[in-house]
Amino acid sequence: MWLRSFHEPILARLDIGDGQAFLVGKRNSGAGGNSSGPRVEETRRELTLAEARHLADGLEFPNDTSTVNARDGAEWILEAVRDGRYSLRVTWSPDEGAFRDGCLGLVLASTLRITGRVY
Repeated sequence: MWLRSFHEPILARLDIGDGQAFLVGKRNSGAGGNSSGPRVEETRRELTLAEARHLADGLEFPNDTSTVNARDGAEWILEAVRDGRYSLRVTWSPDEGAFRDGCLGLVLASTLRITGRVY
């Protein structure tokens, strides 16, 4: 989930299982703050298992799951279940790095229309 202070909230979900893989993207109309607004766009793509594994391999879960909250910026939330183990990472406005690249790659692969800048 990508919750930006001044732009629409975005969710990208990658499901891999039973020989199939799907990527679902959802964008709401809210502009940050307390209201996500109604959904304005939803995409669903079937992926090859190779494409899905490539996206999944780009997602990073380091041991540090802390977040620094600030007034403006974006909260990046990544949840996963791999081999029956749940993982969570919440990060505030990552400027660079594998976590940012992996999450942004997932959002871009969803084909959702992204407005505003990436933060």
